[in-house]
Amino acid sequence: MRCVNETIFSPLWPTLLAMGNFALVDAITPGPVNVPALRHGSQRARQPALGYVLGARLSYGAVVACMGLASAPLLQQLPQLPQTAQWLCTAYLLWLA
Repeated sequence: MRCVNETIFSPLWPTLLAMGNFALVDAITPGPVNVPALRHGSQRARQPALGYVLGARLSYGAVVACMGLASAPLLQQLPQLPQTAQWLCTAYLLWLA
């Protein structure tokens, strides 16, 4: 017997797991938000650093949400786009290497 919640959330688990892993890696990797926040937090009060990080994270989340919402209709019209993008990204990474 399957639980009702299991049938509702089971398709979301791979996406949530990937997003959680990305959020963890993004939070601990030095980057354009983490390094200035560390500098502000270590030199001054933590309140300005918290505002900086909160603003950066909210704006990043807004950009990701807009990209996701805008790409959904595009992906429905062009189903071959993800495969093409994967090959182009692979070629670019090989060129960088």
